[in-house]
Amino acid sequence: MIQNPLRIAALVTILAGLPLFSAELLRLDFTDPAHLETQASPLPAGTVLGPVTAAAGLSGVADFHGGVVRIPSFQGPQGPFSIEARFQLRGYGPEDSRFIADILNTATWDNGPSQGFAFRVGGSYLYPYAPREAYRTDAEWQAAQGDYSYIDRGRMSVCFADFVIARKDDDRSWKQALTDRCIELGAWTHLAAVWDGADMRIYLNGLDATDTWRIDGAGKPTNIDSVETAFVGSRYEGSYDPRHLDGLIDFVKVENKALTPAEIHARYKETFIPEKRDSLCMGVVVPKYPEAGQICKGKIKIEIKVLNHGACTDPAFIAGFLAGDSIAIELSKNPAFNPVAVKAVVGSMAFDLDAKDLSALAGYTGEIFWRVRLIPKAGAHAPLAKRAGAPAPDPEWSPARPMLLDLAGVTALAAPRRNSTLVRAETGMFFAGAEPRLFDLRGTRAPVRLVRVEGGWRLADMPAGPGLLWLCPGPE
Repeated sequence: MIQNPLRIAALVTILAGLPLFSAELLRLDFTDPAHLETQASPLPAGTVLGPVTAAAGLSGVADFHGGVVRIPSFQGPQGPFSIEARFQLRGYGPEDSRFIADILNTATWDNGPSQGFAFRVGGSYLYPYAPREAYRTDAEWQAAQGDYSYIDRGRMSVCFADFVIARKDDDRSWKQALTDRCIELGAWTHLAAVWDGADMRIYLNGLDATDTWRIDGAGKPTNIDSVETAFVGSRYEGSYDPRHLDGLIDFVKVENKALTPAEIHARYKETFIPEKRDSLCMGVVVPKYPEAGQICKGKIKIEIKVLNHGACTDPAFIAGFLAGDSIAIELSKNPAFNPVAVKAVVGSMAFDLDAKDLSALAGYTGEIFWRVRLIPKAGAHAPLAKRAGAPAPDPEWSPARPMLLDLAGVTALAAPRRNSTLVRAETGMFFAGAEPRLFDLRGTRAPVRLVRVEGGWRLADMPAGPGLLWLCPGPE
């Protein structure tokens, strides 16, 4: 069959304007110290503006200390995309930059509707201190944030990584995902963010670190121009509120596909260089709950998590734990654990201690401290320790965590419920569903008055005024 050459030429022209599947839209890896602005062909070269230099003693690393790399004609992703960077911060964003340090920014907001995205450290004025679950609607949730100024919110969130995208349905609003933990100063950090067309996620050192309580704009459409100007190391090239990154950047990449968690984990492992970053390789076991101030009856629900450090961020490590490692837990009336009141060894990540297990503390009412540690099966993790260039360490106890117990007659325990949430409560606050229970930070029932309204309960009276309370949904 003879093809129409004009139709073929038109199709080629159309395809030439579209990014190829899984194409890199931006890649700065600073391999040429004389031309830090260079991207791999066919991506356009940028321009270095201000103090950006090759990092002393480090190959392929740029030192940002008040400058920015401007990338013209950046092809804004029109579907799912991922951002990936490796960097090291010397300091967090200062107040005159709204406590933000930008890694990559393509956003515009002054001329017309907001568009683009930002990838940065510091939640700033967008940081929602209250969790979404405590409010019935987005409007009520957003209204509750008004008690804090942007300075307060910025200080609260200065160390969290932040991923924001402009929304198409509201020309001055943003979709947002933050990490639930801090970016460490002076340490190499691998950070990735993903928009898969439905959800936003953010990954720290190979693992999903998204603060699921504070995802803003879920389900809302994005607004990203097809051609933008991108800025690496700052918000833009202007002098007002520049949001400069103070530190080192190894690379920054944008791809027009949504990386999977497994792909991100593999990318992180590829970047791990023990002699340049961490030499420690051990499973760190930390208590997840209970902590002081939450309530349950008859038993303590204990949960721990394993933080895999450095090269040990490998699913095989967790699999090894589940296949034979165990957890030791100790309880004491003092943080020195002298003497230890209760000991237990378990083989799972979550377990219960019933009242009968705590008979040694019968009749005691007061603060209890707990700690945990990993007990590896003999020889289980030697290859991982060898790979990181460090000897296998002895298991270490986690820092002591407090909880409250009321063991008069060994009948009741004051400790967290799994679904408890810390909220900043105030008069008028709405709670969906069953009547909630509210407790102060020491575990005492809060003297508040709740009234039933359509769809739930509203806080009608709070004599002590607004403050932080533990929210336990539903009946005891």
